[in-house]
Amino acid sequence: MQASAQAVGIDVIHSRSLDHYQDKIEQVYADTPDQWRKAIGNELWYQYGVFDDKMDPHDLPLDASGRRHMEHQFELAEQAGADLSPATVRRAIDIGCGWGPVLKFIAQRYPQCARIDGVNVSRPQLECARELIAHEGLADRVRLYQCNAKDIGELPEPQVPYDLAILRGSLIHFTPEVLEQAMASLSARMRTGGTVIISESLYKVDLATYKSHIPDKVDRAASGYRKTPDGVKQVLERHGFAVLDQRVLPSNAEVIRWYGLVKDNLDAHHPTSKTATFTELRDIAVSFSDALLKDKASSFSFIARRT
Repeated sequence: MQASAQAVGIDVIHSRSLDHYQDKIEQVYADTPDQWRKAIGNELWYQYGVFDDKMDPHDLPLDASGRRHMEHQFELAEQAGADLSPATVRRAIDIGCGWGPVLKFIAQRYPQCARIDGVNVSRPQLECARELIAHEGLADRVRLYQCNAKDIGELPEPQVPYDLAILRGSLIHFTPEVLEQAMASLSARMRTGGTVIISESLYKVDLATYKSHIPDKVDRAASGYRKTPDGVKQVLERHGFAVLDQRVLPSNAEVIRWYGLVKDNLDAHHPTSKTATFTELRDIAVSFSDALLKDKASSFSFIARRT
């Protein structure tokens, strides 16, 4: 029997300090999930895709490749020696959980995991995640929090540490201050040996001199605080995480392919969108693809262990 959507609560964690960038992030995700599905796929994966022979050939490419990307990161984590056995993952957190696909993925991968926390600042995204969780009958295991990443130290039950943390496409929205605070808070809440899985768009050039193919007249999709692989690795190490695996994933060619599919969807469903988000997403599809072609940027995967 499926639970009702009303059975899944969204708890609000009030911040003790201001994040001036949070309003911008919330604006990016203010459009309805149905509008987003028309752009990025039915399952609402929003961190690119791996297009290999293991992806489901019967599913839509954006959905199948997005799911495959997540599966591949777990494969890499296990190959790197991360402690991810079903017996050891008892509590997990998805920081920047979006519309909820990773929450569902974790719940299905770890049916014995009693507690999975989803953290996000966007209420519309959390409402969508709530419906997904209820539909999948996961209300007894998944908790949702409207919470800034820097405030995850305020989440309930600090005596029960996290064994697994996921951050996929969320670091791009963090100011430098929020990034430091979030990693410090996560470090304090994770058990020794716990695993962090990150996927993020990062730049391989001097950020002080980098110029987008389409000039940055606006802060597109709240991604103005660009970061580098070295910068992410340093902040992880600064807060007690050892990087077990770091690599480009998906490949630049795969990310360009993903953006091509998204742009086709935008042209078909949002050709003259009056919504700034989809106009900006179309520009990102062009501009970031140029950076990928010139190898100025890539999508990076990090697997880290709490030491």
